[in-house]
Amino acid sequence: MTVRIKEDEVEDVFYLKYAVDRLCHFKNVWWSLANEYDLLPWKSVEDWELYARGGMGRDVYGHLRSIHNCIEFYDYNRPWITHVSVQRVDVYKTSESVTEWREIYHKPIVVDECAYEGNINLGWGNISGEELTRR
Repeated sequence: MTVRIKEDEVEDVFYLKYAVDRLCHFKNVWWSLANEYDLLPWKSVEDWELYARGGMGRDVYGHLRSIHNCIEFYDYNRPWITHVSVQRVDVYKTSESVTEWREIYHKPIVVDECAYEGNINLGWGNISGEELTRR
């Protein structure tokens, strides 16, 4: 069976391989395959898996790897993913879900976007410093 890769996928994989080759030699690297992957509706799960195989497979040092969500969680059970990287899923309750997610995915959980300290009108940017510390 022959798998046909679209022209834009060839370019995406080429760029990803280049970036991995350039950056994987640094000790302080961990890969986030996308920031808010689900805000790119023209990319399919198959696209993200292609990128994971094509790019992440080139990291000879095996740095940590994940993919960041906005709304929908990625399937963090995928073998190439080393940890769960999530952002706020509920206005008030996110950090409280870590134990549940750990039981589901059997991987370390990084809540790398639990909201931001500030005073804007959007729920993701209007918590106090104390609430940010609590989360």
